[in-house]
Amino acid sequence: MKYIILLFLLALTYPPLQAKRYPLRNKIINKKMVDELRSKNLTWTVYEPEENPLSQYNDTELMRMLGMPGIDINEVRQYFIEYSDPSDKNIMSNSLGSNEMRPARSVVLPGDYDWRTSNNPCMPQVQDQGRCGSCYAFAAVTVFSARRCALLAKGNSPPNLIFYSPQDLLSCNIHTKMCDGGIIDLSFRYFEDFGVVTQACQPYLESGNAGSASQECRPSTCSTHGQIFQKEYCKRGSSVIIYGRERIKHEILTNGPVATFMEAFTDLTNYRSGIYKHTSGTSAGGHAVVIVGWGVSGSVNFWIVKNSWGHLWGENGYFRSDMTDDKTKLGQSGMYCIPEV
Repeated sequence: MKYIILLFLLALTYPPLQAKRYPLRNKIINKKMVDELRSKNLTWTVYEPEENPLSQYNDTELMRMLGMPGIDINEVRQYFIEYSDPSDKNIMSNSLGSNEMRPARSVVLPGDYDWRTSNNPCMPQVQDQGRCGSCYAFAAVTVFSARRCALLAKGNSPPNLIFYSPQDLLSCNIHTKMCDGGIIDLSFRYFEDFGVVTQACQPYLESGNAGSASQECRPSTCSTHGQIFQKEYCKRGSSVIIYGRERIKHEILTNGPVATFMEAFTDLTNYRSGIYKHTSGTSAGGHAVVIVGWGVSGSVNFWIVKNSWGHLWGENGYFRSDMTDDKTKLGQSGMYCIPEV
């Protein structure tokens, strides 16, 4: 009985647990934006500014991680206009390793599907790109790591999940602007030509624009003592871009997650849960993420998307995105390569 009384007294002494509060260091995440979003008929919920894990970044850092300032968003918009296929009339796939489009086998696509559920040992943990516009590198290595693990499992080998190195791409791929951004499909081509080492060999170094993630390339040695330097590759000619929702669904269902490019708006930084659709705020540029599945809630069809802003943001680092959101263009294209195993 005395222990129950003691616990009761302790409960009176200590205040109730509260959500973690972060310092407000930028003007992008603010009360005005939150109030404006809450006044709309949203299908998603938002953070209070002090509870938003992204509020700890300053304006320059937040815009860099959100929009990759080194990438011309106007070129990306034109890219989508020329190549997107919203009709999805012809389900095509080039998953056999050729850049030539081929008709896909007849596959009945379920109304909802989450690759994480059926391939749990092969889904890498959510990563945090920090103060660096390196989303393209995290998207590429996430897709490579997940698909390589799944291919090993299909070949009756144990599903050995190894996370590969975003730092390798930042430091060694000359076709990127390091912490100011990069193109996802060029990352997959880098895997074809030069391979990629493990995260254990070359750990990611959180950075600003000219910080530690901008370190020089280490072409034949690991930065971590005791690790064996070894590259893994994508098959030659297997780096592809596919277009259209049905093709992307088919690819995820049969082979694994795909990377995609979206136009990012400042309201995305406020996302906490639900089905995101751009509602307010300005464009910050391009952002790379990974699609791992899809679903439907009421009349709203959505993608299940893995981000690289840490597990404290959004739905444990993920977010769901309305498929009809033509502003962000998320899910109009998908990119991947086929790892060698």
